[in-house]
Amino acid sequence: VPWFVYLSPIIGIGLFSLAYWIWTKGVNSYTGTGS
Repeated sequence: VPWFVYLSPIIGIGLFSLAYWIWTKGVNSYTGTGS
């Protein structure tokens, strides 16, 4: 089994969490709550 088969889910989770973190930061700055 190729190594990237095991690596791709990890990258997917990493990208999703990063995008979610950036999205929450953007929403907080947009609403002005700063929470």
